[in-house]
Amino acid sequence: MTAAALRAAATGGACLFIVTPLGRPLRHGLWEALRLAGAEPVDRVALPDWPRLESALRRRPGHAHRDACARRFEAAWTRHFPGQPAEAWVLPRGSFAGAARVKARLRPALGSLPVALGLPGRPLGHLHPFHLADPGEAEGEALRLAEALAGRGG
Repeated sequence: MTAAALRAAATGGACLFIVTPLGRPLRHGLWEALRLAGAEPVDRVALPDWPRLESALRRRPGHAHRDACARRFEAAWTRHFPGQPAEAWVLPRGSFAGAARVKARLRPALGSLPVALGLPGRPLGHLHPFHLADPGEAEGEALRLAEALAGRGG
């Protein structure tokens, strides 16, 4: 799937479930959990430069603190998982609620990797094994990811 196809999926109501380098060893179990929740992925997109792409998901024009935070997370992913890719799974239209239930159930159980960010008001952050956008942000995140994947963002 290309960046253009990813953009089309996002505007067509699909959402993305991103398996990060931390979660790659768990991907078979994550896929099964999504399938059981009625949110089995219909396609997948390789994300070879995950630190840069993840940074593009976090950035917002005119938000200096968010941009600083994005740069720190990018450095943390690079430091802890150098050269390791992520994967974006395209979930079918209407499956966000099922994926959100998977997130709520698995996120606490799987844990995260704490990282020092050293920012005022945000000294610590966490790298997670997967990412699902918050409600109402799925399309915007998928579009930012598609732009960054195409080399026009991030």
